[in-house]
Amino acid sequence: MPNPVIETIDLNGAQGKAAGYIAATTNAGFTQQAVVTVTDSKGNTVASGTFQGNGENNTPMPLTSGGHLLQFSGATIPLTLNIQCSYDPNGTFQPNAPNKVVVNQLVDNPMVETYQVTAEDYVDNDFNDTILTATFIAHA
Repeated sequence: MPNPVIETIDLNGAQGKAAGYIAATTNAGFTQQAVVTVTDSKGNTVASGTFQGNGENNTPMPLTSGGHLLQFSGATIPLTLNIQCSYDPNGTFQPNAPNKVVVNQLVDNPMVETYQVTAEDYVDNDFNDTILTATFIAHA
């Protein structure tokens, strides 16, 4: 998978507007970072932020601007989700290698799509160092 991840969210061809929610957790000693941008079909940035943190046992990764959840509504479908995954082993963030980032679509419902992006920073290959979940919901 490439890094950054770029996914088109078309909500199965739904027309109109969408809302979304994005959150991230980590299972890593190194600080993880996921820079997220969501744009709508008109090219407007409808959500953006940087999740950053470290810790084990599904530790929430807070946004550097505060809070733990990116959310938006009223975005014109289709949307573009852009995520850049990085980690900090020695005081400088490095992008995760493209083969260390995986995207899975978890829900493909006529009105809802959920994606999970997982990233691996080191050699254990558990692919849980960053776990970002993004849910998009069509609405009128």
